[in-house]
Amino acid sequence: MLKRLVLFLSYILEKPLPPGTIVNGRYNVISLLGTGGYGHTYHVIDEETGKHMALKALRLHKRISRKGRAGFDREKEFLQELNTEGIPDYFGSGEHEGTPYYVMELVKGKNFEQAIFEDGKSFQEDEAFKIAFEVLTILDSLHQQGIVHRDVRIPNVILSGEKIYLLDLGLAESASYGKKRNLFTRIHPRKERNQQADFYGLGHFVLFLLYSSYSPIPGQKERSWEEELNLSPLAKSILKKLLKLDGEYTSCTEVQSEIKQLLVEGEKKNVNI
Repeated sequence: MLKRLVLFLSYILEKPLPPGTIVNGRYNVISLLGTGGYGHTYHVIDEETGKHMALKALRLHKRISRKGRAGFDREKEFLQELNTEGIPDYFGSGEHEGTPYYVMELVKGKNFEQAIFEDGKSFQEDEAFKIAFEVLTILDSLHQQGIVHRDVRIPNVILSGEKIYLLDLGLAESASYGKKRNLFTRIHPRKERNQQADFYGLGHFVLFLLYSSYSPIPGQKERSWEEELNLSPLAKSILKKLLKLDGEYTSCTEVQSEIKQLLVEGEKKNVNI
């Protein structure tokens, strides 16, 4: 109850920084890019260099929580330490009127939530799995560096030109490979702290992309995705393993190998793509 009250009050009392605000005497706020669980993210111009950047400032309800501050610091440290294509570059951090922030590369483009729901974009089987392949390349680099993203969703994947970016490391944690999984994480795979959490999230991400081209039959009752989506057998098999409905993957390269096979078979048969 107290947590809900704090969250409610923070929404009422906390106002995003207006355009023209100068953060820490250096970063000029241009606009609010978005608001997540941990922070407000702004488009800013660095007055010292003239560069356009993104600035993420910790939200009020997280600032008054030791766990919230620790999570924000962990996200900042991951960005600072990572050397991964498709993850924004880290530029620095500080405090503005008691609010911690950090600045990073400004990624221009639209996330797939905007592409689907605002622009009406739809994705066929081959398109969805090509995008998944690119996301897996980023995830593989994270996993090799001992980090699990744990929040692979359509709002967090951005297409910038021809390049895919994976944003928001707010839920990321150091991987706990090989540790015994308890009942809770078996029921809620996204909560796991190993690569299975990312595969599970990726499975749902791909389903969202595929459903963008699905048109329900009027009056027909809702069915399972396996029945509603016209997918090739291998596509169904990949999704089932990502979602841990029929076995599971042990590495990103294993998933990518099967996606390559799927795309090659699709090109040969020209079916369902």
